[in-house]
Amino acid sequence: MAWLLAVPMPVSYAPLVFEAGEASAMTYWDRAQALFQYVGIVSVYLRGIAGTTQLYRERFGPDFPDVAHIARESPLVFVNTHELVDFPRPTLHNVVHLGGLGVKVPTYEENSTIAEPFASECAKGKLGLVYFSFGTVVSTKLLPTPFIKNLVEAFSLLEDFHFLVKVDPDEKRFDEILSSTDQKKNIYLSSWFPQPEIFAGGRVKAFITHGGYNSLMEAALNGNIGE
Repeated sequence: MAWLLAVPMPVSYAPLVFEAGEASAMTYWDRAQALFQYVGIVSVYLRGIAGTTQLYRERFGPDFPDVAHIARESPLVFVNTHELVDFPRPTLHNVVHLGGLGVKVPTYEENSTIAEPFASECAKGKLGLVYFSFGTVVSTKLLPTPFIKNLVEAFSLLEDFHFLVKVDPDEKRFDEILSSTDQKKNIYLSSWFPQPEIFAGGRVKAFITHGGYNSLMEAALNGNIGE
């Protein structure tokens, strides 16, 4: 979209969608790779846009305008990002950020009436909570068993924190590993958590996530509600 809208895209510091972690300290080689990837990504999307235009012309006639032209001439562009948690990058006056649209920010009453057993679990931890969730992108069933064992061992060493760990409903290995010892009392497993209410409670000290934008927005927008 930046290409279509003629928004400058300095790949020397503005990360690509697949390389967000490289933007903090990019070497010359990193920047060269980013430029190569940017050209490739734009080429792929332009081919997709051309195919979309062709489909519309087959359905509505050969005079249907090019989809890229429609996008380029749009008076307003709504993007599902929040400028305060995005990377620094050039933008235009007609780009409107809607990041967080639809994200729930619990009221004080909703947060104070969080259901059990989550209310009790959220009160544990001398130094607070650590929330672990890979959302629906990464299934915990796909995690190697040694990785799960190391994860549980690492969590159990931090006894002053209480870990809320989201697992798949039919994932049994976490339970099996936890039941093999009585020392891992600071880990609570569940296939679902009231995530907005957990963030709004103000006791989450760290969030281990796959980096999903909805989770990022929930964490950020609930950050000003807490103890």
